[in-house]
Order: sequence, then C-alpha cells, then structure tokens
Amino acid sequence: MREGKSIDQLKVGDSTELSKVITELDIRESARVIGDCNPLHFDQAYAEKTIFKGRIAHGIFSL
Repeated sequence: MREGKSIDQLKVGDSTELSKVITELDIRESARVIGDCNPLHFDQAYAEKTIFKGRIAHGIFSL
C-alpha cells in the first residue's frame, strides 16, 4: 500500500500514478458487478473483428 497524504498536505500540482495488470478475474468480476457481458470483453474472435482488434477491459478501469 502507498504512503498517502492527508487532505491538509495536498498542494496544487501534486500528482500520483497507479498501474495495474488487468486479469481475467478482473474482467469476469467487473461483468458480474456491473452487468456488462459484451462479447468485446470475453470473445477474442468477436473482438478481433472490431476497431479494437482484440478484447478490451471494461471502461471503468480507465478512470
């Protein structure tokens, strides 16, 4: 876990970064929670025929 700053310690211009490798479990659990079972997230053959050229994660992961 990261060391954080309290609200009083934040200054204009502060930033942070977070990265995560999205796993198959992440995709399945996201679909279960939000109900988005679009084949774009699950079906490689289908997804290859789209503008994305492959499966993509749910948009919530880009927030």
